[in-house]
Amino acid sequence: MKKIQFNDVFKSYEDNQILKTIDFSVERGEAFVIVGPSGSGKSTILNLIAGLIKPDSGEIIMEGRAVTHESPKTRNVSFVFQDFALYPHMSVYNNIAFALKSKRMNKTDINTRVDTIAKKLHIEKLLKRYPNELSGGQKQRVALARALATEADIILMDEPLSSLDTDLRLKLREELKVFHKENNTTLIFVTHDQTEAMTLADRIMIINNGTIEQIGTPREIYLEPMTPFVGKFIGTPKMNLFKNDVGTLFGIRPQHIKISDSHLGEPVVITSIDYLGQENWVHFEYDAHPFVLVTTRVDLEVGQTIHITMDESNIATFN
Repeated sequence: MKKIQFNDVFKSYEDNQILKTIDFSVERGEAFVIVGPSGSGKSTILNLIAGLIKPDSGEIIMEGRAVTHESPKTRNVSFVFQDFALYPHMSVYNNIAFALKSKRMNKTDINTRVDTIAKKLHIEKLLKRYPNELSGGQKQRVALARALATEADIILMDEPLSSLDTDLRLKLREELKVFHKENNTTLIFVTHDQTEAMTLADRIMIINNGTIEQIGTPREIYLEPMTPFVGKFIGTPKMNLFKNDVGTLFGIRPQHIKISDSHLGEPVVITSIDYLGQENWVHFEYDAHPFVLVTTRVDLEVGQTIHITMDESNIATFN
């Protein structure tokens, strides 16, 4: 049985169409990542799942039960917000325990639950502190602990790592992967960061302008993009797009263009090079289209003629 299912869900605000009749489902225990540019409708989907807003039309189903118009209290969902949304007047302990007290859980069980989760997330020494005494990473762990404390079936996370520095973001991303593997919780994670999406997801849904562009595993998304938008949005550097004489649009990843050691292949002239340490991005023009390829070679120069090859099996065709 699907954990969550959207059937023909449409949502607008005044004259602005946020979601344009979308359909998708999330499996039980899945790490499902929604990725797309700002304003594409990602956060709206989380708010609909949580019951914070209602769709204009369509149906939302959780484990076979229609919850489209039910209140948030009827859905066993926890939400981790981008700005953490911690209560500033409460200690870390009380922030985590708040929802448990609301459920009238007895004090002994609350203490046990909070202590267990705090140890799992390495914040047991912070329980007496207040949010203004915490670093960004500590606040994020507390927000996650609060979501876990309720033992919700579904955890929604809205850009939870976006405000953190790079090193901390990498560390928490790895911890989140371990947490999900150990707990088998259904995790729905929203981000605009393709690296987060590719490393965290069992499956990815790419959304743009309120429309689903593609749903698939990270490997499928990268190797088999269904639309030019997916090809350009996922992957660094972006996919090379080019047309033939009759206007058919093709795409090839920069990693799939090879420099020939012989004079076999097509001759092109290097127009610029981005030196990035472990790899270099080599820019050139081919058939009046700008291209970039990725190589580890360091002996190349601007203005140099090189010969390139493209394996046809790596070329995507877009209708």
